[in-house]
Amino acid sequence: MPLLGRLVTLDVALHHVRGRRADIGPPVRNVGTYATPVKEDPFAVALEDKIALLLSCSETMLKQPGIISAEGNLYNQRELKTFASSEGAFIEQDLVCCGTAKSGFKESPGPP
Repeated sequence: MPLLGRLVTLDVALHHVRGRRADIGPPVRNVGTYATPVKEDPFAVALEDKIALLLSCSETMLKQPGIISAEGNLYNQRELKTFASSEGAFIEQDLVCCGTAKSGFKESPGPP
């Protein structure tokens, strides 16, 4: 029997063995919006400013004794989500996540 036929047969069988529906009360109809609170939208910051920040961090690390290499990165993510249910709930979200990493590599003193 093809998959679709088996699924229809299973659905019909389950319909006959189901008990009473649980009464859990009226559906909750949440409607609203949420946005991550941010002091400054990271996507509104000019690329040149982001590069200048990373270069400044690298220059500061390279001024330290023994540091031979420095690197850094910025991470920005925006996720727009919408949830809607058949019971009437409708929630929109604007989620922002930001991060940074900086590393400085020191010269090896050699074998012990």
